[in-house]
Amino acid sequence: MINEKTIREGESEHLKICDFDEREQFWIIAGLIESRQINIAEKAINDFKPDNLRLLLALHLGCYHIEKLQVTKPSDKKIAKRLCNKIQPKIEHLMKDVMSEMKSQLLEIQSGEVKAIEEKPDIVSKGNLEDNEAD
Repeated sequence: MINEKTIREGESEHLKICDFDEREQFWIIAGLIESRQINIAEKAINDFKPDNLRLLLALHLGCYHIEKLQVTKPSDKKIAKRLCNKIQPKIEHLMKDVMSEMKSQLLEIQSGEVKAIEEKPDIVSKGNLEDNEAD
């Protein structure tokens, strides 16, 4: 949400994730994850302390998807795994519900319904891009 504090001259250079409300922070981080700016998302997640832990659950699932399925650089997968490990203890009780209902952490929408994707480690590990960028 762009508001007065984000458009004042020079102010945007100094905004931190904590300057936004919980929902805005969530969508900023989700956008960073989705656009593969996982290194920036990691910094934002370190400052993200939501009251609603379901927001952390959604970020965890997004990171897990990158770690397991996305064709991306190994360094991004490594950061995604680190984020999953960081978030996991805070959402363990919620993850139990997801696993009992969906039987997987890999989910996608198919024909308007949320469906679980079967994890296949041998297929998932193939297709990584070479990491030619410095970490």
